[in-house]
Amino acid sequence: MSETIKAQTGEELEVEAQGSFPNAANSEKVAGATDFSVPESVRSLTEAMVSQNQEVYERTRETMEDAIDMLESTFDRAGQGTAALNRKAIDIAQSNFNSGFDLAKELAGAETLPQLIEIQAAFMRRQFDRLNAQAGEIRELATKVTNETAEPVKSHLTRSFEAARAAS
Repeated sequence: MSETIKAQTGEELEVEAQGSFPNAANSEKVAGATDFSVPESVRSLTEAMVSQNQEVYERTRETMEDAIDMLESTFDRAGQGTAALNRKAIDIAQSNFNSGFDLAKELAGAETLPQLIEIQAAFMRRQFDRLNAQAGEIRELATKVTNETAEPVKSHLTRSFEAARAAS
C-alpha cells in the first residue's frame, strides 16, 4: 500500500502508507529534496549549552555535597556537645545530692542549737560557692559547645565567600 506525496521540490514521491521511507526507486529524489541533518551552528550551540550545563551541574553538586558535609559535622558536634552538657548537669546534680546527704549527717551529729545553726550556715556558704563554680563550668562548657558546633558552618561560609570572590 503506497501513497503519493509532494516533496519540497514539487515532485511527487511514492511512500508506504505506514509512513516508512520511500521505495528505492525514489530514494535519490527524497535525499535531494529533504535534508534531515542538523545544521552545524545548531549542533555547536547545543554542545556549548550542554557543556555549560554540565559545569553548572558539577558546581551545584559540589556545593550541595559541601553543605551536606557541613550539616553532618554540625549535627555531630551538636550531639556531642549536648551529651557533654548533660553529663556535666548529671555530675553537678550528683555532687549537690551528695553534699545534701553530708549536711544531713552533720546535722544529725549536732548536739546544740548553736551547732546546728553553724553547720547550716557553713553549708549554705559552701553551697553558694559551689553553685557559682558550677554555673561557671556550665557557662564555659556551653560556650565551648556553641563555638565547636558553629565551626563547620563558619568554615563553610568562609570557603563559599572565598570561592565567590575568586569566581568574580
